[in-house]
Amino acid sequence: MHRHTTRATQAVQTLEKLLTVADTAEILGLSIAKIYELMKQDGLPSYKIRGARHIRPGELQAWLAQHGKGTP
Repeated sequence: MHRHTTRATQAVQTLEKLLTVADTAEILGLSIAKIYELMKQDGLPSYKIRGARHIRPGELQAWLAQHGKGTP
């Protein structure tokens, strides 16, 4: 049982906190509407969870680098 708990703890520690659209807008200095536009038109990766969109920080950084926008 202890081994299972250790694996679960390690898995949780490797997870990134997901950003909300509002978080992402604040980080990038953009409007919430612009973030939705970037998701729809430019392929900014996001995940819908319980009706709300969320963005992984690592994927945001990769997307910014790929699209020549630098990093926040």
